[in-house]
Amino acid sequence: MILDEIKDIPIKKYFIGSDYTASLNTLQIMKKVIHESAKNPYVRRYAEYITDSVSCCKFSQMDTILTFVQEHVKYISNPRYYQYIKTPSVLLKQIDQNLPTAGACSDLTILLLSLLESIGFKTAIIAVSYEPSKKLQHVYGIAKNQSQWYPMDPTNSSAPVGWQRAGITHRKIVEI
Repeated sequence: MILDEIKDIPIKKYFIGSDYTASLNTLQIMKKVIHESAKNPYVRRYAEYITDSVSCCKFSQMDTILTFVQEHVKYISNPRYYQYIKTPSVLLKQIDQNLPTAGACSDLTILLLSLLESIGFKTAIIAVSYEPSKKLQHVYGIAKNQSQWYPMDPTNSSAPVGWQRAGITHRKIVEI
């Protein structure tokens, strides 16, 4: 198995509250985890493994990694006022061991963007609201291919690269 040499990394639980500042703090935690995970040799090897059959363009690599995350990690919500962060190493180890693997939108986005960053993509996190308030309700990723940014929502198993849900009322972008 690819992950035999990876040690168990605990899942971290953060009390984040429910206001806009709490959401911004979560985005900074996510950015740090993605930045660190993208340098992890295990995450890099897994990205190489996932994209091994892709012979053409960078866009196809983005699509293949998005599809992998959508097919292998089930979306579940975090409890109110708490943010559980599962590192990419934890999720990939669960996948490698054929264990049921689930995470919140933040976990799936961290995994997606870490894999993409590890093979050279420029990425960012998008946090959005679908209501008039600024309360951020959902996160997903974007990646740059040549000069264009492409949204990618790993929580929607039928969403292709470039799709994003309509009705966004507020957005915050955090580049990695």
